[in-house]
Amino acid sequence: MTTSSDSPLVFNCPSCGGRIKTLRSQAGTKCKCPKCTAAVVVPAPEESLASSQFPGRDRLDSPATQPAIEQQIRPSDDADDEEDDFKLSDPVERLTLEPAVSAAHIDSLAGDEPWSELPKTSRPPMQPDPVDVAQGRTRLLDSQPERPMLPPIPQPVHVFQIMTELDVIVRGIGMSMALSLEMILVIKAIEFRSAGLLMVASMVFTMAAVVFGGLLAVAASTVFLAIVRDTSNGSQRVESWPQPAFAEWFIESLYIWTSCFLGLLPGLGVAVVLDVIGLPSWLSWCAAPVSLAAIFPITLLSMLEAGSFITPYSEIIWRSLREATRAWRLFYAGSAALMLVGLLALLAQIFGGYWLILPANLVLIALLLIYFRMLGLLAWYWANVSVVESADED
Repeated sequence: MTTSSDSPLVFNCPSCGGRIKTLRSQAGTKCKCPKCTAAVVVPAPEESLASSQFPGRDRLDSPATQPAIEQQIRPSDDADDEEDDFKLSDPVERLTLEPAVSAAHIDSLAGDEPWSELPKTSRPPMQPDPVDVAQGRTRLLDSQPERPMLPPIPQPVHVFQIMTELDVIVRGIGMSMALSLEMILVIKAIEFRSAGLLMVASMVFTMAAVVFGGLLAVAASTVFLAIVRDTSNGSQRVESWPQPAFAEWFIESLYIWTSCFLGLLPGLGVAVVLDVIGLPSWLSWCAAPVSLAAIFPITLLSMLEAGSFITPYSEIIWRSLREATRAWRLFYAGSAALMLVGLLALLAQIFGGYWLILPANLVLIALLLIYFRMLGLLAWYWANVSVVESADED
């Protein structure tokens, strides 16, 4: 059994904070820190106890651990007793320090467990624990601001606010350029066919216009649907843009094209009747666009509310026609204004030459983006009105 003067002494280096193990008999002498090589005065046992903050340190003094410690730190027989400015005993040099970790980390892991059962780590001193990092990252995500929402009653400024979003601008320019290319393909196909020459070239341009036009229609439909859905959910910004999956795009586009077909169908029937009874032809031309403008928004919102493009009827949407009449009137008035400006842009690119195709298409795409924004705002307004009415009834 070792005496109290030969029992181990553990303390922190005042320079680097590293752990130093030596003997109690070395108190008051100088030794080198094995980590930073600084000259350190070995403190008295009482001082080292206050500075080390080493959980489980009393286990080193227990009788069960003394034989193993005595075998590791037995002093050398040829130790030099001469006084030196920096006196470093052999036991200090032979002891192997455990990897330095923060005291807080040891306290959280060790508790009252013996030092031999503490988990070892190869991380540098004071490196944060991965669990703490994950928790901090979670707190950071929780503290992020929520998505900005629209007011229950949207204002006219919210209609045009969509044209200030960078994502919308980039997609609008891309669709405008694609639409311009589609118009050029159509014009070339007509020119070659009307000339009676190069029929093969005409067929090539026609097929290219059909294929490219179909792809453009599918891609544009998904963009318009994203605007309607995010706006109808109350989001100021459009964030649910379609992912690059053409099969899903095709299914999503059926909402738009089914609504277009159902909107045009009554107008085409009326146009046939007008031609049969001999009324002016311009009335027949107006029947289809008027029918489309009147029925398209109702069928599209009904399909979106039902979650299926084969369900063009929704009691909720039809009830909004009766109970939110003013909102629908404002929507139809805005739609009429957009159609008038769109007609002027279409005539400009038909009779203005090639150099007006791109500017006119930029206007047309911008009008479509604003139209679907208005439709989403209408749905958002009705959702808030219906919720308030349900609460009043309860």
